[in-house]
This record gives sequence, structure tokens and C-alpha cells, in this order.
Amino acid sequence: MEKIIKWIADLAPFLAPYPGFVKLLFVAWVGLGAALFVSLILARPAGTPVTAQPKDKMAETGTAKKEAWMVIEGLEFFAARPGAQVRVVANVNGTEFIYPSRGGVEWLEVGPSMSAQIFRLPPARERYIVRFEATVRVPAAHGEAKTTGRLTSVKDDIVDVADGIPFSGRYILHTFDPVHMARSADANAELLYRITYDPK
Repeated sequence: MEKIIKWIADLAPFLAPYPGFVKLLFVAWVGLGAALFVSLILARPAGTPVTAQPKDKMAETGTAKKEAWMVIEGLEFFAARPGAQVRVVANVNGTEFIYPSRGGVEWLEVGPSMSAQIFRLPPARERYIVRFEATVRVPAAHGEAKTTGRLTSVKDDIVDVADGIPFSGRYILHTFDPVHMARSADANAELLYRITYDPK
């Protein structure tokens, strides 16, 4: 025992003034710490489990960073309306887009040759909520007065950002009665559009 105490005193001179049992406790504490350190190294698991990323975090770091585009391809009437012209307002997550809105053109005549227009959409983390309405006019001809009307719908198209793009939509529009603030039951027109990461 005296040899152990002398060895401790040589190893840690600052313990010399302390009684023997304190020196023994110090040795026990150092030994226990060393044993714990070795155990942590030897007992370390072979691999560390990978924590799955939350869905919205994955969208933020992956899909949500892509630029999404809406392509309005045109409008078709279910009944012939010769000479009719249209102006469409698209609402995507509260942001409005006007079709047509290029080259000073404000109206497009409805027909197979309608030009498509591309719009860059605002970033979205989860989904796009899309709706449309349109104003229709028929210019005066052969002594007839010009007529205008509104097409609308209460329907929302919901496009999921994570797995719903590319998306092709056919949005049905109905006549709106401004006097009675009512939407007709009969479908009057269909608007063709798509949402894509590649607008080409």
C-alpha cells in the first residue's frame, strides 16, 4: 500500500499534502474514466442510422427549387360562336396572369390557331391552386351590336408540387349572369393549359 501511495505521489505531486484515502480515490477516479473512454470506443455501433428528411424539407431542397411554368394553349367553345374574342385571367396561388398579354394584344379570336403563352409561376412548397375566368366579346358585324359576356367557374384545380408536375388541365367555364350573380349549369367553353418544369 505504501508503494502505491508513493507511486501516486510521484505521479501527481499536488496530491502529496492529502491523506492516503484521497490519493486512492483519485486513482480509482482516473481508472474509471479511462475504462469508460475505452468502452465508448470499443462499443461504438457499426453504423449511424440515417434520419429521414421531412417531406416539406425535401420539397424545399429539391422540387421546390425548380422553376414551374404555366402554358395556356387556348380556349374552345362547345357551341360555335363565329368571330368571338376572348381575354383570360388565370389565378395561381393568388397571383393573376392575363392571356393574351404580349405585343400589345389584349384579345384573341377563338379558334384552332390561337397562340399559346407561357407564364413563370411563383415558387410553391406544396401545391398550386389554379382557377380561370374569361371575358368574351363578339365584335359588331352586319348591323349587329357588339356583345360581351363573362365565363367563370367555382372549381379549383389543385396541382401537387412534389408529384403532380407535369400536369395537363382542361378547365370548364360557364356563363355568368351578372344580374342574378349566378353561374349557369351548362358548360360553355373549355380552356386548355398545362403546368410544367419544361415549357418548351
